[in-house]
Amino acid sequence: MIRKFTYIFVFTLAFIVGHKTFAQQDAQYSQFMFNRLSYNPAFAGSSDKICATLLGRNQWNQFGGGNVTSDLGSVARGNSPTTILANIHAPIGRFGLGANFNSDELGQSKIVTANATLAYKQPIGSNGGVLAGGLGIGFVQEGIDGSKLKAIDQNDPKIPQGNITSLGLDLNFGLYYTQQNLSVFNNFYAGISSTHLNTPKLEMRDANDRGFTSQYVRHYYFITGAEYELNSAFTLNPNIMVKSDLVKTTTDINATLIWNQNIRGGLSYRTFNDLVVMAGYEFPFGLNFGYSYDLTLGKILNYSTGTHEIMLRYCFGVKIPPKREKVPIPRLTPRFL
Repeated sequence: MIRKFTYIFVFTLAFIVGHKTFAQQDAQYSQFMFNRLSYNPAFAGSSDKICATLLGRNQWNQFGGGNVTSDLGSVARGNSPTTILANIHAPIGRFGLGANFNSDELGQSKIVTANATLAYKQPIGSNGGVLAGGLGIGFVQEGIDGSKLKAIDQNDPKIPQGNITSLGLDLNFGLYYTQQNLSVFNNFYAGISSTHLNTPKLEMRDANDRGFTSQYVRHYYFITGAEYELNSAFTLNPNIMVKSDLVKTTTDINATLIWNQNIRGGLSYRTFNDLVVMAGYEFPFGLNFGYSYDLTLGKILNYSTGTHEIMLRYCFGVKIPPKREKVPIPRLTPRFL
């Protein structure tokens, strides 16, 4: 069974990598290994704890004169793209429930997505493998602030007057496989998923019928990773993510070194010359902090000081008190007197 799953994932990876460069409509995250729910609804309930994640990303800091503030709720000001994400998921028996919220803002445009996810987990074989299938149902909202645009032709029918928005149904689906021990690796995981299954079409128009249509296409994701124990103190955690819309594809290859199960540092390479440095710390009470810095090695390096990303994740268990047994109460009956 494990060999069959290996063939499936290798085939999927080869199929996706065979296309080129990057899924443009979905937000990008460097710390994707801590944010699997936003890509794959089958990840919901994959652990035995309730986990909540908050992530803020400032893309291309100071591009066009933008700047960064210390407030995670408003990671950037100015023209640099800003992304805020929040999600939570929990296990309920063989089911997993989750919720996602994502806000992606770039200049005059803003995209908001939100969905609820439901996953079902099925044990596979005798090696502790679990295969989950998940569905995400929600909405995508896109808006354009026409007041931030400077039109060459004031009568251009594509340039709206003021702010216009449109809302559409959004569907996602995924498969997610986990196994605690796989050969020399621990905590192995692999998943395939697709967002915007129904390819929502958003019509954005102002009162004068100015505006345009935004058509979303299906995006496909493959993600995998595991842990390899180097010695009693150090653990190596490699992770790979492939993103594609079947026209363009990009791949993130990550290697993270963990010391004493709480201090970590890592490097990632993203195809098309992005280098990512990340660090983090996991506190004993379940709080996980992470920071990453993206250095774009292309020409945009002349106009930006890089990309900053901050992640907070908190996982906790809920203890259900044991059911109290009723103490028998002796009763007298005349039948036995």
